[in-house]
Amino acid sequence: MPKGAYALMDIDWPVVRLYCSQCHRFTQFKRTTLLQRFGLDRPMPTILGDLKPCDAGNSLSGPQCQLRYWDSMAPEVRAEAIAKGGMPESWVYDEGGEVAL
Repeated sequence: MPKGAYALMDIDWPVVRLYCSQCHRFTQFKRTTLLQRFGLDRPMPTILGDLKPCDAGNSLSGPQCQLRYWDSMAPEVRAEAIAKGGMPESWVYDEGGEVAL
């Protein structure tokens, strides 16, 4: 973990799912695609800045992008996001309550 931030090499999910609570947008990327595009050592916060799916900026004076890793969010936070307006149909849950690939 370079400089205290996760790098792509630290994430082992086959699909990196992202959610912005500011604008209720979802996006996902295959890990292999991100590796090809950014390499192993690039810090994830930098990658998130490049991938953000919403129109919210990152300035200190206005609304900020709230992009988060869906798969590491607490179940109750995920439930709040789903209650806010659903989730992509492709992100179906398995019987254990986890998002299936």
